[in-house]
Amino acid sequence: MNTITISKKEYMTLEKRATLYNQILKSIEKEVFPIENYSPSRLKEFFKGDKLNSNVRNKVQKLLQSDNITL
Repeated sequence: MNTITISKKEYMTLEKRATLYNQILKSIEKEVFPIENYSPSRLKEFFKGDKLNSNVRNKVQKLLQSDNITL
């Protein structure tokens, strides 16, 4: 573990910022930033939809290997 030294003024500034951030995060309603806990079956749905078929994969690989990629 490394030890750093800062002035009391710098420490007080950091402490005030941390307190402010903590208050802001506590005041934000959960509905503003909903968090979904994914079940294993839900994750499988994401992974299934996150795959390329072989035709698309081949086209992308050919484009990446060519010098004239146009978007």
